[in-house]
Amino acid sequence: MGAALLCFSGCGSSASSKDQMSSMATGTTEAPAMEAAPMDGGSGEIYKQESAAEEVVVEENGQTTVETARKLIKNVHMTVETEEFDVLLPKVEQRIAALGGYMENMNVYNGSSRYDSNKTADLTIRIPKDRLDGFVTEVAEISNIIRREEGVQDVTMQYVDLESRKKALSIEQDRLLELLGRAETIEDIIILEERLSEVRYELESMESQLRTYDNLIDYSTVYLYISEVKQLTPQKEVTAFERIVTGFGNSVKNLTAFLTDFLIGLIIYLPYIVFLIILVVAIIFLVKILKKRRVNSVLKGAGAGKEVQGQKEADTRIPTGLNKEKDSSPERRFSESNAEIQTGQTESVKENGLQSSETDGQDTDKKSRGGHRGK
Repeated sequence: MGAALLCFSGCGSSASSKDQMSSMATGTTEAPAMEAAPMDGGSGEIYKQESAAEEVVVEENGQTTVETARKLIKNVHMTVETEEFDVLLPKVEQRIAALGGYMENMNVYNGSSRYDSNKTADLTIRIPKDRLDGFVTEVAEISNIIRREEGVQDVTMQYVDLESRKKALSIEQDRLLELLGRAETIEDIIILEERLSEVRYELESMESQLRTYDNLIDYSTVYLYISEVKQLTPQKEVTAFERIVTGFGNSVKNLTAFLTDFLIGLIIYLPYIVFLIILVVAIIFLVKILKKRRVNSVLKGAGAGKEVQGQKEADTRIPTGLNKEKDSSPERRFSESNAEIQTGQTESVKENGLQSSETDGQDTDKKSRGGHRGK
């Protein structure tokens, strides 16, 4: 009996456990098949029961039909805009709480940047599936919807499969516990406990997946993006003239916003602008001073050269007597005085000679005149 029980546990466990249990059998080959048969039949019966549990009987016009309750995951993506952001966001939060939902994620931007002053909110909302349509309608009534997208994912087959495997593993776990209570050897206990650990791990994993599915099915997910605008986007078709008027108005508004942002930026960066202006003026002034000094130095050098050259030319033109005054030594003065005396004597001799020649000329003229008279 113990060998048959161990062979059954080997069939429900991994291949290695099956080999170990087969080695423990004592020539009996029919026992494993007999024990494993209820296992296979039980699994098929469990799946049928699960499928039957998913079926719903519907009576319509005296006819009975069977429909399967679908496992649907609904997701909604919405982009809305509003002119009153601080009013819309609290209303949305209140409706979420009133409908029994909750906020899974919230990311709000308060528009504090000097480049983008529009407030935005990115919300991930979980709403009970039977109240999803009402929530979407209420959001549409208090805001201007720009984009709306809905998606449905059918996970019925995955859900049913997980449920079936879970029940099969639960039955196997109960039988393994029963066999573990009857085990007589240490080796049998070890094999049964190893398989029992595997079954429990698989059960926990399936239960976690089922809980995730239940949450996604029971609570639909709404991805809501809210943006604050100065003017709502029109939802009706507009004529060409209305488009021109709207475009011109938007251009004026954009220009006004640009000038406003420019003035704000100018005021913000005014200290930097003043500093740069002072720095540029200082650099220009310094360059001018250095340039002026350089020109003056060049002019001074040229003037000094001209003075030296003029002095040399003046020295060559100064009379000997004036030039001699520069030398005040006694020897020089003595030689200069002797030269002056000699020069004076020479000049006096020349003058006397000129006077005597003039006197002789006059006497000759007189004699010539007297001779002519005598004749």
